[in-house]
Amino acid sequence: MRLQNKNEIVVDIDTSIPEYLEGNVMRLSQILLNLIGNAIKFTENGIITVSLSTAETNTNNECPINFCITDTGIGIPKDQQAIIFDEFTQIESSKNSYQGTGLGLTIVKKLLQDSNSKINLKSELGKGTAISFKLNFKEATEVIKKKNTPILNHSLLKEKNILITEDNRINQIVTKKILEKKGVKCTIAKNGKEAIDLTKKKNYDLILMDLNMPIMDGFEATRLIRKFNNTTPIIALTAVEIEEVQNKIYAAGMDDIIIKPYDDLQFTNIILDNLNKNLN
Repeated sequence: MRLQNKNEIVVDIDTSIPEYLEGNVMRLSQILLNLIGNAIKFTENGIITVSLSTAETNTNNECPINFCITDTGIGIPKDQQAIIFDEFTQIESSKNSYQGTGLGLTIVKKLLQDSNSKINLKSELGKGTAISFKLNFKEATEVIKKKNTPILNHSLLKEKNILITEDNRINQIVTKKILEKKGVKCTIAKNGKEAIDLTKKKNYDLILMDLNMPIMDGFEATRLIRKFNNTTPIIALTAVEIEEVQNKIYAAGMDDIIIKPYDDLQFTNIILDNLNKNLN
């Protein structure tokens, strides 16, 4: 698979890992989304490898798994490796396209700490980076079928204009593809400032707002948009646990929250629900 910066993504999963496991799927998805997104951001014309292997012999249905995300990117200088997981630590190179890491790695560190795990970093400047961690799962004794989510009329999305405010290229692509399949007309803003400028020029039916972006974050952008537009629904996009940011999101003037990575049906239904509220 080739994505942003003409990179190739390789997935290598140990065949001894059971097909069905019990664990925190949402937390794992948030960890991988941030680590893979960061690897792609700092790699050009390279390879990002996602490897999964069993950490030790399974006992009592326990199944610890080693995860490793390796890239052939710019690498991290030794003097920055100890602080790379701090908020908004900047990685810079001679190329202006390589800057920052935002909150992604900070979120990963916290999520792993909440899972009684830790993050391991190996990197060499100019050669690439390998980030690894271990998570404990249990082999599933039975497969639980998902409960059916009520399906709203997705045809109502056709021809709607939605502004996607998101700085991560992967998230831009995923979000846009989901919506365009349903007939939505999408516009991309790479940061909060761009979102404000675009909203002043055009009336959108709905705005999707990432929270952590360079130049201007989603909180500040929403507060400024609400000064001249108090009707367009604004939905927060976040990979952080809801409890940590919920009050701040609503205080800024946003109407709802969508957790990354998206469940397609839930993602669409939340958007439709907010569009319908705005019509009533």
